[in-house]
Amino acid sequence: MTNTLEGIPPMVMAKLAGKTALITGGNSGIGFATAQLFLAEGARVAITGKDPGRLAEAKTKLGWIDVLFVNAGIALPTPFEAVSEAQYDDQFNVNIKGAFFTVQKLLPLLKDGASVILTSSTADEMGLPGLSVYCASKAALRSLCT
Repeated sequence: MTNTLEGIPPMVMAKLAGKTALITGGNSGIGFATAQLFLAEGARVAITGKDPGRLAEAKTKLGWIDVLFVNAGIALPTPFEAVSEAQYDDQFNVNIKGAFFTVQKLLPLLKDGASVILTSSTADEMGLPGLSVYCASKAALRSLCT
């Protein structure tokens, strides 16, 4: 991965010059695309996946954080009547509890004026068949940042 993308004007690429970003759930999807964009705009970027040791490692190597992009999340599509307690717990543990404690643990590393971005979903405002628990967890996440 490089710090430039073809076709992006130099002034756009400097938006995050000198900034450090940590992106949870950055190994695929929205998180990976965001990591690419932040790199293209000059940021130093660290990503995490499902390995809990990576957060501890990032803490010792990154120093101060300018942008914390909390993106990790899971959806386990299941009809309402078939949702198990384990499925419910898994989604709330990752989608809201994980986001809450990620921000809490990284507060000491956030620079003054740092940005914290929590990725929710349009599912936080509407019901979707088979995704009631996911929708509820994303609504809780939205409520966390208001």
